[in-house]
Parts: sequence; C-alpha cells; structure tokens
Amino acid sequence: MGSASDQTRIVVTGAGGHIGGEVCRQLKNSGLNLLALDLSSESANDLVACDLRKAEHIARIFQSNSVAAVIHLAGILPSAFQRDPLTGVDVNVNGSVELLRQAAKAGTKRLVFASSMSVYGSSASTHPLTEMTRLRQTNHTVHQNAPLKWWVKRSQMGMQSNSWLCASPE
Repeated sequence: MGSASDQTRIVVTGAGGHIGGEVCRQLKNSGLNLLALDLSSESANDLVACDLRKAEHIARIFQSNSVAAVIHLAGILPSAFQRDPLTGVDVNVNGSVELLRQAAKAGTKRLVFASSMSVYGSSASTHPLTEMTRLRQTNHTVHQNAPLKWWVKRSQMGMQSNSWLCASPE
C-alpha cells in the first residue's frame, strides 16, 4: 500500500460535480479525511486534478496516499455520452476499470459506485425505483456499467452499495 501518509483517506472521484460536491461536504462535516478528485481542479481549491483516462494520474493517487475507500462518482453523463460515445466509453468504462485496478493493487477494500438513474430507462414508473428494480437492457448505461460489476465481483475488492447512491443491481 505505498503511502506517503500515515492517515488513510477516502477518495471521491467526480468531486467537482453536483453529487460529488455534496458527498465531499458531508464527509468533511463528519471529520473524515478525503481526497477530492475531478478532471479539473479549477472549480474549487480543495480539488485534485485527475483524468481517469490517464493510468499514471490514477496510479499516482494510490502510490502517494493510503486509501481506505473509493467513492466513484466521475463519469460522462448520458446526454454527453450519446454525443461522443468513444470518450464516454474511455471515461466511464476504461477509466473506471483502471481506477478499480489501481485500488485493488493498493489494497483498497471499499468501493461505492454510483450510477445514473438512466439505467432504469425513461418510462414512467408508478412506484419508487430501488437497486432491485429491473434494468432496461436497451439503455447504453446498462452496458457500460456491466464491465465494472463483473470486474468488482472478480477482484479482491468488496463492493458496498448504499441505497442513496444508485449502484447497478443484479
């Protein structure tokens, strides 16, 4: 677990986004030590720039920090994914898998992965959607999340899913 620090941290990807910013605020208010990552560090002073498409960026995070958990919120949103699917796959699939590889290599045991509600499709529902709701197989988000689920199941990492974050159900 190559660490320059004795203190373990929680890594939050996508920390510059709406949900990521709120998660970071809650973690800070709870007194937890976090490392807030985003593509650009320009939007806030406490963000560290990390491009998930660059393995060396991700490796540097795990080599220079002791990481207890990863809260993975970074990704290309569905509308932008549809406009540029190659970049969408590069970030949402390839970048996420590299993040998981580096976390497992560093001995990180906890992962919280949040997916968008788009995995459930756009049909109107008369009941609340939960993690047990059947996914719509016609949606691209289902297919881009499938490799992440497969990798986590077969890696040494445990996956923690919280109901307030929408992780892909079985």
